[in-house]
Amino acid sequence: MNDDGEISWKFDYRNGGYLINSLKVRLSFGTFDNDAKVQWFVKPLPTMKNQDPSWNLIQFEPYTERRHKVNEIKDLTEYVKSEYGFILKANLSGGEQDNVIWQKTQLFRQDWNSQLSRDKLMIENDDTFGFDVKVKLRPDIIVDPLPELSVSNDESNTLKKLNDESTSDFVIHYKVSSGDNTGNERNFYAHSKVLSRRSDYFNALLESKMIESQSKSLTLTDEDITYESLEIILNYVYNGDLPNIKTFNEWTTLLRYASRFLIPTLIQRCEKALKGFLNHNNLNEIESIANEYGAEQLLQCCKNFEPPKNN
Repeated sequence: MNDDGEISWKFDYRNGGYLINSLKVRLSFGTFDNDAKVQWFVKPLPTMKNQDPSWNLIQFEPYTERRHKVNEIKDLTEYVKSEYGFILKANLSGGEQDNVIWQKTQLFRQDWNSQLSRDKLMIENDDTFGFDVKVKLRPDIIVDPLPELSVSNDESNTLKKLNDESTSDFVIHYKVSSGDNTGNERNFYAHSKVLSRRSDYFNALLESKMIESQSKSLTLTDEDITYESLEIILNYVYNGDLPNIKTFNEWTTLLRYASRFLIPTLIQRCEKALKGFLNHNNLNEIESIANEYGAEQLLQCCKNFEPPKNN
């Protein structure tokens, strides 16, 4: 009996920040003995949520002849969807020894006996490839653009400016409720169409029968949000721009307020930034933050994070 053999291929898309949407693999192999066998397996890469994933056997039709050849495309999406990568493994076993030195199992065999065959093999197509991987990927954190305003061009120009009192139809009163500046008030002059289109919080508020909807105004204090953070959020809602935010704490604070005012695209921006700080030392902290503020994409990044390597 010949000794068993095994070979595996690892596909890892973590460094690029991509998850698998779909996976199809062309596998070509053959056996030349009734007792010989080729088995294929696939499993996702280890993650924090699944540190020891199981191998999944890829099913083929049973062998019916001594010389058995297979060349098939298999859809393996169900085993690896929304994962950062996968490992593909071939196990070669069996085959009786005889007086002829011959391989009882073969992978990706191609005919090289004639010039015609050699010419055909130089052409890259499905018929000549014995091993081909077709994977569709998506970013692990998707950042959508700000929703467009459904208004005319003339009105769009009017709605581009925050703090334009002449066109504003909604006022945010900001009051200081503590410290040396207690009682101080500053106003932000905004447009209800901009706020409701780009913030689910303001959309619900303006669609309701609450007093703020009727008065077209909202009062916030320094207990609700800092003045600087409110200014950042409103400027973002209008033009999609953010200042140069560098620290972990600044991004966490912004995520808290983006969640508070239900601004999906700003939550996504914060998720992408906070993912850049992710490591094994702060993994639990960031996972807790993602849970608290409804940052689902960031939460999945934590769960899919690569486990620590054993020394």
